[in-house]
Amino acid sequence: MESLRKKVDFVLANLCIALMSLMVILVTYQVIVRYAFNDPSVFSESMCNYAFIWLVMLGSAYVFGQRGHMNIPVVRDMTPRRVQIVIDLLGEVIILVFALMVMGYGGYLGASAQMAQRESILPIQMGVIYSAIPLAALFVVFYFFFNCKQLLAEFNTADAAK
Repeated sequence: MESLRKKVDFVLANLCIALMSLMVILVTYQVIVRYAFNDPSVFSESMCNYAFIWLVMLGSAYVFGQRGHMNIPVVRDMTPRRVQIVIDLLGEVIILVFALMVMGYGGYLGASAQMAQRESILPIQMGVIYSAIPLAALFVVFYFFFNCKQLLAEFNTADAAK
C-alpha cells in the first residue's frame, strides 16, 4: 500500500510542477507579447487562470497527504502525545467530511452542471475546469486513510511506551 501512496505522491508532485512550469511560460509569453508587441494574449491569460485553479486544488490535496497543511499547534503541543494524536485524528476526520460533502458532492454537482457550458476563449467545457474540485476530493479521501493509519500506529506505540 505504501508503494501506491508513493506513486500517487509522485504523480501529484510532478503534475503540480508541470502546472507551475506551464504558468511561468504562459505569464512570460503574456508579458512579452503585451509589452513588446502591444498585443495582449487573451488565450494565455485564460489558460494561466485555469492552470492555477488546478494547481491549487491538486496541490492542496498533495499537501494534505504530506500532512503539511498549516496549523497553530500551541494548545495541542501542551498536551500528552496520545491526546495530540487524537486531536490530529479529529482534524483528519473534519477535513474528510469537508472533502466529501463540499468538495466531492458539491464539486461534482458544480462540474456536472457546467459541462454544457463552453469556455469563451478556450475550446473546452467549463465542467472540465470545475472537475478539479471533486478530483482533489478523491485524493484527499485517498490520503485520509493513509494518514489515519499512520496516526493510529503512532497512537499504539505511544500507548505501549507508557
